[in-house]
Parts: sequence; structure tokens; C-alpha cells
Amino acid sequence: MSGITEVDLGDGRHLTINISHEGIVMDVYNYIDGWEDSPDMGLEGTVGMMFDEWADWIVVDDIAILDGVTTGQLRAELGVSA
Repeated sequence: MSGITEVDLGDGRHLTINISHEGIVMDVYNYIDGWEDSPDMGLEGTVGMMFDEWADWIVVDDIAILDGVTTGQLRAELGVSA
């Protein structure tokens, strides 16, 4: 499982989603004049997590919502970092 998908956000920015065997990385690019010479010129930000981190995030947030406690409280109790 791997691949890169690019989404045109319609405001001059593009979101690339890279799924690998380790996790998901998303980059936001603002394609300014001359970006063709160096794609990193327009890089505005990156976020990514490994699949086990995504799973922890999903489970912790779902439990917090169901139990009516804050996510921070639950993370502290379970020893899971943000």
C-alpha cells in the first residue's frame, strides 16, 4: 500500500497525501511563480503520523467523546502522548 494523491484546494494551494507502509504524510504547497524549478519552494507545512499513532488518536478521541471527559484527561490516564 503506497501512493501519492494531490488535491487542488482551489485557492492556489495543493494538498499532497502520501500513504506508505508506515503511515500518512500530508504536505500543503502554495505554487508561487517559479515553483516548477523547485517544488519545495512552495511548501507551507507538513503533518504526518505513523499508523499506530493514528489508531491511538482515533481510539482515545472516540473514548473521550463517549465518556464525556476531555481528551487531555484521557491521554494522561492512558499515558498516550498527543
